[in-house]
Amino acid sequence: MSFSAEPDIGDDVLNALLQQFFAFNPAPAPTPPFLTSPPHSTVSIPADDDRNLPEPDQQAEHHATFLLPWLPLSWDLVVSEAYTNLYNLRSCSRSADEHSAARSLQAVRHAMVRVRHMGIELKNEDITVDNVSFRTTLTDHVFRQKLTALVSSAENAYLDRLMQFTLLLLTDQPAVDGIQRHSGLMQGHHGLPVPSPVKRYIRSLLVWDPTIGYPLWHWHNGGDNGDTALGWFGSPFVQQFLYASLISPGWLGIQHICVRPYFTWEWEPLLQGTVEAASDALAMYAVCLKADFLREHVWDQESVSPMRQSAFDEEWTRIYPYLIKIFNARPIAGLSAMESVRAQVELKTNFLFHQD
Repeated sequence: MSFSAEPDIGDDVLNALLQQFFAFNPAPAPTPPFLTSPPHSTVSIPADDDRNLPEPDQQAEHHATFLLPWLPLSWDLVVSEAYTNLYNLRSCSRSADEHSAARSLQAVRHAMVRVRHMGIELKNEDITVDNVSFRTTLTDHVFRQKLTALVSSAENAYLDRLMQFTLLLLTDQPAVDGIQRHSGLMQGHHGLPVPSPVKRYIRSLLVWDPTIGYPLWHWHNGGDNGDTALGWFGSPFVQQFLYASLISPGWLGIQHICVRPYFTWEWEPLLQGTVEAASDALAMYAVCLKADFLREHVWDQESVSPMRQSAFDEEWTRIYPYLIKIFNARPIAGLSAMESVRAQVELKTNFLFHQD
């Protein structure tokens, strides 16, 4: 299959960008140690130990983000584990926002089960904070609200981090601390006006096509007849962005839980991408490219504003259903069965980094 390239592209700046866009061939990326930055937690107390909590100074490094003066250390473990759980759940769930409190409470309950399974007692204590008294049990409404408020902040933290690192990775980043140099699609344009010819071309790559998704994602090989043959999910810039975001060094901080011997649990970085996490990254990639580099909107770049959230949700509801169809080789209008299988293989290899 093929689609026609935009005609009359002759600007020198645009030609330079196109050469980089179509001819750049990144070397295989090394796999540096995963950069552990919040949210990250490890709850791994062997089942056959003395069942005592670690000393507070041993836990401070992992849980300083969550530790409050009035919160017993055992409950701090619950909050830390629940926060990490919900942060990673955000990357694999797109439930309605009004269910945020319910998701937070569910994450707390799951964390309580894990902590208790390790033999750690969650004590019920009477506490007074700001002249408000409550008891450290989920049956106490005040305590439950305080706990879920702490945990629910994980969802906003995830979206803020997603936006901030997407903006960063749209531009070039030098090699540092063993991490290879990153080539961003909008190299040289950070903070500067994007030339009109480049804008026109990038916009043409961001026109949604129900058959191929965004042309931006794919490799386009020019043919003698003026058409452009499609290499599914072959854009080297988008590949680099997804690899750096999800896998190595894993800037988004998405992790999965691993069960270890002796009934221990550890959060570990992803070894391969998921459709859900890739959809998040690609949705924010499109939003930031349109709003911040093509200057279609002026939105806060520190935290996700309601307008950016709305644009992100709109992109996600377009991208995820499309990618999940490709992932499962389901019928898509305009694609033959053979082309669907080819697209499925290339999605898993190029965007999700599956090894099999």
